[in-house]
Amino acid sequence: MTPTASEVHARLIDLWPLTRDRIDWAQRRGLRSLYLLTTTAGDYFPRFGFTHADRETAPIAVRQSREFAESCPSTALFMTLPLHGEQRP
Repeated sequence: MTPTASEVHARLIDLWPLTRDRIDWAQRRGLRSLYLLTTTAGDYFPRFGFTHADRETAPIAVRQSREFAESCPSTALFMTLPLHGEQRP
């Protein structure tokens, strides 16, 4: 069953602290960028600084991941977040 828009929105609000924590964790470890694929949360992640990108621009290691190559449909949005040298919300 496909969740309603309000159900998706409620779940995403619950994820705010977790998302912020994971971004902070990645930055503390010196990662340069984060990448994600989503079919339902394309409007949620920009509030953290993620931007939409063409799937073809994904780094080779990301494109070769199981999630990218097999698990997520080709219609999933590819998003990226630079972690260093950029101001984040």
